[in-house]
Amino acid sequence: MVLHVLHELMRRDLQTAAQNHEQPAVGKVWEYEQSSLQMNNISKWRSPRSLEPLPLPLVEGESSSDGLQRRCPLRVNSWNSSKRPLHRGASPSRPSRETTCQNVSNFYFVFLKRLSMLRALMPLTHTRELFAKALKGKYALGAFNVNNMELLQAIIEACEEEKAPVMLQISKGARQYANPVYLKKLIEAAVSLSTIPIAVHLDHGDTFELCKECIDEGFTSVMIDASHEPFEKNVEITKKVVDYAHKHNCVVESELGHLVGAQFDEGEEGGAHSTSGHYTEPNEAVQFVQETGCDSLAVAIGNSHGAYKFKGTQHLDLERLKLIKKALMDAGLGDYPLVLHGASSVPKDLAEEINKYGGKLGTDTAGVPEADIEVARRTGCTKVNIDTDLRLAMTAAIRKVFFENPKEFDPRKYVGPARLKVKELVRHKIKNVLCSAGHAFD
Repeated sequence: MVLHVLHELMRRDLQTAAQNHEQPAVGKVWEYEQSSLQMNNISKWRSPRSLEPLPLPLVEGESSSDGLQRRCPLRVNSWNSSKRPLHRGASPSRPSRETTCQNVSNFYFVFLKRLSMLRALMPLTHTRELFAKALKGKYALGAFNVNNMELLQAIIEACEEEKAPVMLQISKGARQYANPVYLKKLIEAAVSLSTIPIAVHLDHGDTFELCKECIDEGFTSVMIDASHEPFEKNVEITKKVVDYAHKHNCVVESELGHLVGAQFDEGEEGGAHSTSGHYTEPNEAVQFVQETGCDSLAVAIGNSHGAYKFKGTQHLDLERLKLIKKALMDAGLGDYPLVLHGASSVPKDLAEEINKYGGKLGTDTAGVPEADIEVARRTGCTKVNIDTDLRLAMTAAIRKVFFENPKEFDPRKYVGPARLKVKELVRHKIKNVLCSAGHAFD
């Protein structure tokens, strides 16, 4: 969106310059870039120590604000230079059309150069901005977990094609698996190659130290999950993270209530596996938000992590969700953003495909019905987390390739189809469940 605006502004500037025999103002390029960044209230995916705009090259002979001389690789001819003979019909005060066109052409190349530099520094979008638009538009943001290149490519390509904003989630386990530096560079590449709003979020941060580390790395959003602690301790830990994050232009998600299933991405048998969750109480939710100042709240309304979310009838306590939303509204907290964790639907066709090609998921896999997610979205669940479904899609595609071609050993031949399968799943979610398609440039 920013690139489209910049291009249109510059096109008009060049057109006016050519008609009036005037040289376009080179300084406007950087002014446009800076103003567009400020308008979007966004933070760059760069370390906090380098948040200042990079100095752009100046035309030959142009002085920077610090008094230094720098040369532009694509030089614009000095206007009215006495060293260059005038074309016929030109004068020092009014250059010829031929000279004007040459300067306009050279300037346009400078613009493209600087535009490519801007694209390389395309910033992340602030989560607070995305939440406000989602609440207004009654759609939900898809928050998809990322831990390798293929997952990231599938998510970004799907959202780019559907023009949907997206939140990329990185868990503690993903950081341990892929290394934070690799993940950061992969996301930088995704941001530079796309035009949609992208936010980066820490999923289930379990300590203040981990949250601080991600904030310092430039995450636009972090989650502190101290829901396994008593209420007072949860408030204390969350407020500590909130105080630090808000000083660094980062928003905080927290959790109240206790979901059943694997926590902190440690797996179904991990040390933080919970088998006895409890639901979020509306009055406690109000007290928690007021005392901590957290920006969004993940609620426990029958949702759970993993591929075995329910025994018996599958459902969310949607009436409880409505009561939580009403309590927050009545307390003067406005249209407060709620988050739905453990929201994978665990499609039966994916589970069956995995089992068909050698898997042993069993017949008791169960997820959140997509109809329930749609009601939760309309009620005010602004962010919906999806991870398990991505894993199922990728696993189903890989198992199929190995079953049909047991001699295959080229990773591209089985990871490629897996990436495509994930992409199809993400497109379905953002179009038919979250309804965020087409809202990238609201």
